[in-house]
Amino acid sequence: YMGQPDDAEPVSGFDDRTVTALAWDENAGVLWAGTHNGLVRVAENGGQWETEDELTVLNSGLGSDNVTALALDFDGSGKTNLWIGTSCGLSCCRY
Repeated sequence: YMGQPDDAEPVSGFDDRTVTALAWDENAGVLWAGTHNGLVRVAENGGQWETEDELTVLNSGLGSDNVTALALDFDGSGKTNLWIGTSCGLSCCRY
């Protein structure tokens, strides 16, 4: 964070969550945040950061909602692999 301490603001949608992992996709302008409750996609909208998508065991291929690690892989075809480490194994989201 390069701004002034008074300029920091909370991102909505994270009130009762502990963030356990972060991955910044510079190409898409998206921040992925892993939590104990799943994976959240955060993007800037009108100058404010907002949660856009939430992936959980119930609506995706995550092995567990407990996300422990995130990594991005750009394969050259224009697609991105988001590797998601969970307490029950590894998942991959390709977008």
